[in-house]
Amino acid sequence: MPMLHLTVIGDVFVDVTIQTPDLTPPPGSDTLIPPILTAPGGSGLNFLTHFLNSPTSISHVDFHTSFNETDDHGKVLQSHLSKYATLNVINDSNSGFKSEFLLSIESLSTGHCVVLTSSSTSERTFFTHRGLISNLNPPPISPPSSSSHLHLTGLMNMSTVLHSLRSPESSILKTFKSYYSTSSTSLVPQYSPNPEDYELINVLLPYTTYLICSENEAISIGGLEYVSFFSKTCDYTIITKGKNGAEVIKKNKGIILKATSGFIPSIIDSTGAGDAFSAGFLLKILENDDIDLEGLKEGLINGCGYGSSCCMNLGATEGLRLEGVRESVKVEVVGEVVEINKTKKTIHVVFDFDQTLTCCETSEYHFSSDNLDTCIKQVFGSKERMSMIVDMLKDLMEKGRT
Repeated sequence: MPMLHLTVIGDVFVDVTIQTPDLTPPPGSDTLIPPILTAPGGSGLNFLTHFLNSPTSISHVDFHTSFNETDDHGKVLQSHLSKYATLNVINDSNSGFKSEFLLSIESLSTGHCVVLTSSSTSERTFFTHRGLISNLNPPPISPPSSSSHLHLTGLMNMSTVLHSLRSPESSILKTFKSYYSTSSTSLVPQYSPNPEDYELINVLLPYTTYLICSENEAISIGGLEYVSFFSKTCDYTIITKGKNGAEVIKKNKGIILKATSGFIPSIIDSTGAGDAFSAGFLLKILENDDIDLEGLKEGLINGCGYGSSCCMNLGATEGLRLEGVRESVKVEVVGEVVEINKTKKTIHVVFDFDQTLTCCETSEYHFSSDNLDTCIKQVFGSKERMSMIVDMLKDLMEKGRT
C-alpha cells in the first residue's frame, strides 16, 4: 500500500535573502537593492512545504526539529508550520529556559541565515547561525510499520545528531536500521565545510533506501569515483547536478537513469532547489508499492520539475509554478536493466542497441510461466544472451525477488 505515515527529522531556519549585483561589494559602499525577503527556510521546512503543498496519500507527518517559539525568527517558523493540518511538529526547544537573559545566549536562539544572491550570475553565498538546531537531540521515533517512511534531512546542520553517529549505540543508527528493515528510509546530508563530517554518515548508508545529494556532496562522501562507491552502499543514490539535471545510481548496477533539468526562462534564486527536488521525488516514490524503473523515472521527472521551478522564485518556500516545467524534463535509461514485477506479471527490459550509440529502448513484456523464454527471445535475439538472462530471471523468481 502507499505510504500513510511520514517521519521527518530536519533543520529549520529563517532565511534573510538579499539580491545584489555583487556578492562582495566594496567596504563603505551603499548598494541599492530590491526589497529584502525574510522567509521560513531550512532543508526540513523547505522539503515539508513543497511536499505538503502537493496532493499526497500521506495522512500524517511527524516533524522533529528545534527552534525557539518566543524569539522573532521562531514566530515566523511557528506561523508557517501551523498552516498544515496533517503536520505534527515535535519541537525540542529547551522550552524551560526562556528568560530574557538566557535568550541572549547564542545556543538558545532560532537558527537563521543571510543569503546573498547575485542578480547577475545567480551565484549565492551564505552567513549562517545554526542556533538551537545545532543542539537538537536525537529524537525518540515511533516504531515503523510497513506503510511508514523515515526522512532525515539537513543532517550537517544538526551537530548533536550528526556526532551521535560516532557511537555504535546511536539511537539514530538504530532507528534507521529499524525503518530500513521494515519499510524505507531517505537521507539528505546537505553541505558541510568539514570533510570529516561526511565520514560520520557512512554508518547510515547501508540502511538508506534513497540517498539524495548534490554532486559536490557525492564527491565529499564517495570521492571522485563516487559512482563505484555508491554502487556498493545505498539501495538508490540520487545525485542532483543543478542545470545538468540528476541521475540515479542503483546498488550493484551503477548509473541506471539520467534526467535533464526542467526548462525555465531564467534562474532567479536556486536556494532550496535541492529540497524541492527531494519533495517532488519522494512524492512519486512513496505513492508506489513497488520500486521499479517506471517509478524511479516518475520520481526523477517530478523531482527535476520541482527543483527547476523553485529556481524561478526568490526564497526557498514560495509556491512552485510547475506547468510546462515538469513536462520539459527528459529521462534517459542507461545501460541494461532487467526487472520482474511479479505482482503485475511483467518484465521490464532496457538495453543498448549498440554500445557506440547513446539511444536505448525501453519495453514492457507480459509473461506467464510458459511464455517467459519466448518473451526474452523476442527482446534479445541471441540464444546465448537469451539463455543467460532467462537463467538470471528464473533464479530471481525462485528466490522470490521482484
